[in-house]
Amino acid sequence: DLALSLFDAVGLDPSPEVRVAVLHAVSSMCPRGSTEGVAACVDGCTDPSDTVRRAAVEGLTRLSFKGDKAAVHAGMVLLEDPSPVVRLAAMETVAGVAQKGDESVCAAIVARVQTETGRSVRV
Repeated sequence: DLALSLFDAVGLDPSPEVRVAVLHAVSSMCPRGSTEGVAACVDGCTDPSDTVRRAAVEGLTRLSFKGDKAAVHAGMVLLEDPSPVVRLAAMETVAGVAQKGDESVCAAIVARVQTETGRSVRV
């Protein structure tokens, strides 16, 4: 896969903009359910840059099948991210990827909304 080769080559580039572009390429070019694509996005969820974490968690929404445990776990972790835009993207990912009726996911999203200080996440 060209996108995954690109991730391997420049996924650790010092520029957050380059890492975001690579994650966008991975999530656009890999097929839904791609183990490698999901893994690249999960890795991106731990990046020091909030723009990269946001791109990574959004990539999980595009690549993951419903119920993908790695994607749900990465999104759940990012519900506590310092960046409100990352927390919002994580909520959208978790809500979209988790199995319908998953009580732990529902409780985590409700708790996040109840304690949220960022206006963009509460609205």
